Amino acid sequence: MSAQKSGKANTTVKGGNNENEVEKARDMGEWKKVTELLEAGRVGKQVNSGPGDILVNFLQCEAKLELWLDDHQPLDKFLSKAKSALIDVKKGFQLCLSHAGDQWGLKTDVRVLLAKIYHTTGLYEEALDELEKSGIMGLSETGQSVRNIQLMAEANAIKAHSLEKVGKSLRGKPNMSELERKKEIQRCYNRSGDLSIQFFQGQEKIFAATYPSVSVGNFPFPNVNVTLNNNTTSISSSGGTTSPHPQNWEKRRPSSILDFAIRRGPALLIEEGKLDEAILRIDKLIRSCDTHYFTPIRLMFYRRFAEILLRYKYIPTKLTTLEASGTNTKFHMSSGIFSPLNLWESIILTLLLGESLVVKEGVLNQAPEFEKARKLANSNAASIYDLLCLASGRWGHYQLVNEGFEQALKFSFEEPHIWSQYALSFVASGLNSRKSNQTLIEAGNLSDNPTPLLLLAAQQSFSRLLTEEGMQIIQTAKEKEMAGSRKLLSRVLLYEGIGYFLRSFEKHMNQQRLDDRATALSSLQAAVELDPVDCIGLHWLARVYAWTGNINDAFNVAVKALRAFPFHLPTLQLMILLLSAQRNYSDALAVTEEALDEYPDHLGFLQMKAALDQKLFGPDAALTTVRQMLIVWKALFDDGFGLVRSDSPEYKGFGGFGSLQLPSPTDRDGGSVASFRAGSIAGSSTNTGTLTIGFRGDAALSEIASSVSIHGFLNQASAGELAWTAQINIWIMLTDLYLKLNQPTQAGLSIEEAAQIASAHPDVLFYRGQTEEHLENYNEARTWYESAVGVKPTHVKALQSLALMQHYFGSHRLAEKTLQDALKLDPYDHHTWYNLGKVLEALNECSEAGDCMATALEIEAINPILPYSIIPICFE
Repeated sequence: MSAQKSGKANTTVKGGNNENEVEKARDMGEWKKVTELLEAGRVGKQVNSGPGDILVNFLQCEAKLELWLDDHQPLDKFLSKAKSALIDVKKGFQLCLSHAGDQWGLKTDVRVLLAKIYHTTGLYEEALDELEKSGIMGLSETGQSVRNIQLMAEANAIKAHSLEKVGKSLRGKPNMSELERKKEIQRCYNRSGDLSIQFFQGQEKIFAATYPSVSVGNFPFPNVNVTLNNNTTSISSSGGTTSPHPQNWEKRRPSSILDFAIRRGPALLIEEGKLDEAILRIDKLIRSCDTHYFTPIRLMFYRRFAEILLRYKYIPTKLTTLEASGTNTKFHMSSGIFSPLNLWESIILTLLLGESLVVKEGVLNQAPEFEKARKLANSNAASIYDLLCLASGRWGHYQLVNEGFEQALKFSFEEPHIWSQYALSFVASGLNSRKSNQTLIEAGNLSDNPTPLLLLAAQQSFSRLLTEEGMQIIQTAKEKEMAGSRKLLSRVLLYEGIGYFLRSFEKHMNQQRLDDRATALSSLQAAVELDPVDCIGLHWLARVYAWTGNINDAFNVAVKALRAFPFHLPTLQLMILLLSAQRNYSDALAVTEEALDEYPDHLGFLQMKAALDQKLFGPDAALTTVRQMLIVWKALFDDGFGLVRSDSPEYKGFGGFGSLQLPSPTDRDGGSVASFRAGSIAGSSTNTGTLTIGFRGDAALSEIASSVSIHGFLNQASAGELAWTAQINIWIMLTDLYLKLNQPTQAGLSIEEAAQIASAHPDVLFYRGQTEEHLENYNEARTWYESAVGVKPTHVKALQSLALMQHYFGSHRLAEKTLQDALKLDPYDHHTWYNLGKVLEALNECSEAGDCMATALEIEAINPILPYSIIPICFE
């Protein structure tokens, strides 16, 4: 078939070398080298070969054609240019046929190359005629050289593409049906793809033998986008070279027609709806042993394969079976190859393989001459990681995405998309840390639309109670919005209001608290004016009204918030508390029961129902509700082996983590930072948690638990720890009810159950003191109260009870000091004011005692059944 096979005996090379040098250059595709060898006169000719030396003429024309195709892909816009530029080459090939016939074994080669010319110039029927005359379709690839395998692959690709172009108007084939034509096209594309892989592997083998000192990893392939007659195909970027200078990419570029044929075969099967065949075809291609020519195509197949599985949720009915054949194509056929068992494994495995390629081929060099290569590498990386985001998002495995983007940062210097996705992966996976916060800020600095990222950064700061840091981020976002489109100005003002509200709890002076809350109220009102149907803005406006004692205004705004979004659970909880503050306990209970009809496993609503039952029907009715809470907790979190299911990544079911909104019944110190953590954050949930089956509870709990701290120390609590805390609080509620029912024995058993989980928990210590006080063991009670305050100095209930013990023992001034400390933590607790009035009365300070009693009555008149601090901090 080939020139070299017939020419070996009749061709000599000057200088003592044989024609193998030219033959090797042809196999390697080094056409400039072939031209140089011919022009230098190193290739001699047979004495009786005839004028013009047909063999040399053939080699020269072949090199000219391949060099021209390297610079001009077969595009429609190059058709006229190709017709004029390739006239001499075409004449040269025709001369080879007319003068020597098949004397040199050139007939097949010449006709295939003439078919390439006709195909390049848009003469598709002529190309088919030349291929039929060449007889190449009937040849076997066994024993063929690398160049011959390439010509066979290109011949099949040209035939398939030409058949597609000419359609039903093909001359000479009147009896070929449309079905037969489609089958022939598919067969040619598939055979071209198989031969192309064999050609790539053979060429790389020659390269390794020719340049043994060069690592195969440094064998470059091109960065080029190719369009073949309106069908797009691309060859992606490679940074797999250690050279400090840009490579000559054109020297190692595979033929665009081969690239197109490999991709077009599976695409046709997908277009015809033959997904099973398409997937099996892609599976076969990507299981071939890798070469640097095939790497960019392999990356495309990884992406397409994952897209098919994601879009159609489709798994082939049978696995590909690759058996050893007579060809030299090498496949991965080891019995130890991992085989995915389900859809999720198939998608993730495919994308992780794609990720390994984009990381390997990432361009690290930041020199200007590598800019194009970097952009293409980043584009490939972004496509793979975006699909990984979609796939992982369906199963909630955002940690996998986060780890992938962290690797991508190595070659994505100041790339806005990669940085934004990396920052968002922190948010999605629930990772709230200094690193995630700084990543969001940096992504915002690189982004053209930084406000959403800055708002997320502020949200993380607020969740970790780094209020000042969050306020600084919000101010930056506000400046950018004021200077820009102002589309998110309402959301910026909302976050500003939340920041001022949270900061008010960090102030020690009451006037400073009032000032911050007034500023928060102003910002929230401005946010609501800009977006009057934003349920989050209305919710926070109602909450601030409630904290400032404007119950009627808070109630009216909360009603508007529920009209905007009736399923917003924090607003429902706020509504229940506002109804109780208005002493409409029956209405509050009715709303609670309706909420429980929709969300029966929500522990937060059950806690509210227990408090309302106690108020309306007594402790016995509340006892039934609390016992139900224990049953719900066991169903949600106990796997029967003493383990908490919430620690399992598979447990993301309905009602689980979203129901962990259960603060301690002693958390009424809503004015302190510590109590705001415990009451509003440690047991937080969002409306999403109970509205969707696929709630990422571990993410929400990680975000919440990262902010749980005492005196500034961050305590990263796991989902399991929060679940155990919820159980402790249920036992404490039972203890409180048993004491009110005058059943100290049962109360003691309940508190012992809580102590088995956490014996040093401040609430456990406090209720041990309550039990001893009920039994009139005042010394023991005082000791337990002191222990509770020692563990948690901001425990308002413990401070109140300790002050009463001090008062009973005659230490009135010490009791006064203790109660004043409690008032600094929570000036809105009427029990503290009442107890202070009693202590001052004992000190004969009757006027001050009367003022304290009056204040207690005023506060009690607007106090809800449970503190507002039990409502979670919500941003959505």
